[in-house]
Amino acid sequence: MKSLFKRAIRNILRIPARSILLALLIFIVSFLAMMGFAIDSGKKTSIENIRRSLGNDVRLSVNFRELMRRYQQGEDVEIPTLTEEIAKKPLSSKYIINYNFVITQNATSDTIKPVE
Repeated sequence: MKSLFKRAIRNILRIPARSILLALLIFIVSFLAMMGFAIDSGKKTSIENIRRSLGNDVRLSVNFRELMRRYQQGEDVEIPTLTEEIAKKPLSSKYIINYNFVITQNATSDTIKPVE
């Protein structure tokens, strides 16, 4: 194993111009690959920010602050459910071309054990 490293170092030192060019080539290819990933990530973030700034991001959710205020005033409060029919009401607009439904839900259970 020692001789392998000795021969590798000797080969690098024997022709330094080739070693420098090879290291430079590896650096340039790695740098261009990282720049490609950075540009792609920036592009996705930029598109998402532009979409939000144009106001085409619609979120339907329960106003929990209002429910909490009513509950603290002693009113009988039921948490409303968001049905698919309610979510599809704005879809009749001619300005909506495509849509996605994303649902976030929390749950607790005494019978399900976490995976370790």
